[in-house]
Amino acid sequence: MKVLANRWVDTAAQSRQSYLAAFDAAGRVTEVLFFAAFMALSLYLATLAVAILAGRVYTHWIGWTAAASAVLVLAGDLLNISFDAAFLAVLAGYVLFIVVLIALGVSMWRLDDPVRKLDVAGVTAFVSTGGLKG
Repeated sequence: MKVLANRWVDTAAQSRQSYLAAFDAAGRVTEVLFFAAFMALSLYLATLAVAILAGRVYTHWIGWTAAASAVLVLAGDLLNISFDAAFLAVLAGYVLFIVVLIALGVSMWRLDDPVRKLDVAGVTAFVSTGGLKG
């Protein structure tokens, strides 16, 4: 973008219109990429919410927070086409997304790992019985 702006300054007056059009198009590409990224985030959050609410591993408030985040991000992203203030809904949904990430991390950290305990118990039993005897 900077190179395009510098070339616009150095070019002749009759050619500046094409540089302005190219600059505007490059700016629109970033808007479209952000739109698609927030759409993908909302779909991910909706899927995560369904998975958490269907399971019994994590508390359900995490799933409901993910669902609320998905709705806010999706609605804000779609309404942002007409209303610039709707981006505040996207930001609120993103804050809830960060809360969900922290809650999942803390929940995973607090969960006991039954597979690891089973492996330790199995190795202990294996060693105490003398291992493999032919």
